[in-house]
Amino acid sequence: MEITMLSPQELLPYERNPRDNAEAVEQVANSIREFGFRQPIVVDEDNIILAGHTRHLASLELGLDQVPVHIASKLTDAQKRAFRIMDNRSSDLADWDRNLLKLELQDISDFDYDMTLTGFSLEDIAKMTGGATLEFALDASQLDEGSGPVEEFFDEDYTPANVKMFHIYLDSETEPKFRQMVARIQEKLGLENATDTIYRVIEDAHSNLQS
Repeated sequence: MEITMLSPQELLPYERNPRDNAEAVEQVANSIREFGFRQPIVVDEDNIILAGHTRHLASLELGLDQVPVHIASKLTDAQKRAFRIMDNRSSDLADWDRNLLKLELQDISDFDYDMTLTGFSLEDIAKMTGGATLEFALDASQLDEGSGPVEEFFDEDYTPANVKMFHIYLDSETEPKFRQMVARIQEKLGLENATDTIYRVIEDAHSNLQS
């Protein structure tokens, strides 16, 4: 597949694109900022977008000078229209293995990483992982009121040693500021990760309350 670098200003959105991309632009922009531009925008010979409208909007928001583009030539008009719909529809047809997804999210959390870069909101992640790095036998959303002690839903091999720390779930506005503050304190104290930094701050605050 041949890739060409073009200015996003040269690319033309399809006027009748049936997919509403507005809600996803910020997430895709964050992804490009973090991982780089890893998937080209697909256009026809006239630079009209066939696939990648959200990536295009995100590149404009980021002010990128060039983006990778694949020119899909020699497609009929019917093929172009069908490809646009298929590209969007294919993601709707796929499904998640929730148990494997939960394990992946829990493993990512061990790296003190910005979890929202997975594309899931903090609220969704909290529901899927039980609100912490604890390994629930069932999703938190499946726990009904009055169903018994929470401990009944832990895996059999649960021990306190399995738990690194509880997640702190913040909204999209306060989460970046929180991470910046933790990073500054972490650097000042010479600690290795955010988990140790938060523990040290809480420990110091607790000691001050006792003194």
